[in-house]
Amino acid sequence: AFWLKVTMPKALYQVPIHDHVPRLLETIGYPKRPNLGDKDGFSLCWGRFQEELSQRPLFDGQVVAALRRQGAIVLKLGTIEEQVTPTPEQRRVGNDHVTAVSDYLSLAVAVQLVLLLPDDVCNVHSFEQLYGGRLLTDIIPQTVHKTFDGKQRKIDHTKDAEDMMRLHADDADHVLRSPLQLLTCIKNVKRTESVFALIPPDSTLGKYDIDSRTLRRDIYEHAPPASLVDLKDRPPRRPVLFGPADAPSIQADKKGTKASEGPEKSKADEALTSLFSFLEKEENLCRVVLGPGDVLVLDNLRTLHGRAALQPVPRREDRRWVKRLWLSSTTMEPLLSKCSTSAHPRVFDRNKAFWSSTEMKHPQLAAGRLQS
Repeated sequence: AFWLKVTMPKALYQVPIHDHVPRLLETIGYPKRPNLGDKDGFSLCWGRFQEELSQRPLFDGQVVAALRRQGAIVLKLGTIEEQVTPTPEQRRVGNDHVTAVSDYLSLAVAVQLVLLLPDDVCNVHSFEQLYGGRLLTDIIPQTVHKTFDGKQRKIDHTKDAEDMMRLHADDADHVLRSPLQLLTCIKNVKRTESVFALIPPDSTLGKYDIDSRTLRRDIYEHAPPASLVDLKDRPPRRPVLFGPADAPSIQADKKGTKASEGPEKSKADEALTSLFSFLEKEENLCRVVLGPGDVLVLDNLRTLHGRAALQPVPRREDRRWVKRLWLSSTTMEPLLSKCSTSAHPRVFDRNKAFWSSTEMKHPQLAAGRLQS
């Protein structure tokens, strides 16, 4: 147990980089903002950040090493003061009623990660659309959404409490999920914790009687949310764990992953249940309270994440507001090029991408990740 506590640190690697913020905003001409939802505006903003950060980096390789080691880092960019109060609902970037500070800072962090990890991530998905949804516009939690069983759920956050979010990898249902995820905090009045668990080596799982060999077999289904894909056939079978035994990657969602029907279902169910029970133990969870201007960078292949329980928030403006941003991997590009639905190179249809990847057993890890 002591060994686990050492290798799964409670304190995240935190980097205060707020001194860079005024310079970065000046680089892209804030407060005059390009339309990040269109190709030209996005490219302009991306290019300016890339040129600036190539000369004066936002952070260095030490941050990347910490991300590899711990599965997450927190970049402290300083307080974000939105010029116009955002609505508590989801909204698209490019909306005239929404200001851009948090969007720009998220993009700057993403550009820096692309510069430092060219073998792992090559670009950011469109600010206008990701898998047919929204990007950098999610105010979490959503007011209305569909659950995995296809039922619509409406939440009144002024009255309703919510349990801790299940541990999951974003887009565990298919192999096109992004290897890195950024969460930029705008508000967190109630100081709700973000939670994640780093997947330990196979040898450590074995010490706790968790059958990693079974978890590495192609006998699990990772069902997508019903609101995204109408499954006429069963989801493709893939493993839960893959990659190096000393630093396993994972694809799993506590609600959407289950063992396929067959003679080994009981054994596979037991292995998966044991894994989640292990990861949910308090000594194996890392917790962090994000404040305004904090960016949490998560390795979406090496960790499962969630958030602590939410209590009712009487004032809508006091809800937890966190924007999401995903970085795509170089291995995704050839397949995504076949799934484009617009002239924008980073916009593609989630359904088409899902079914185009059904024959892939697991992601092909980038060379840099295999060597790290």
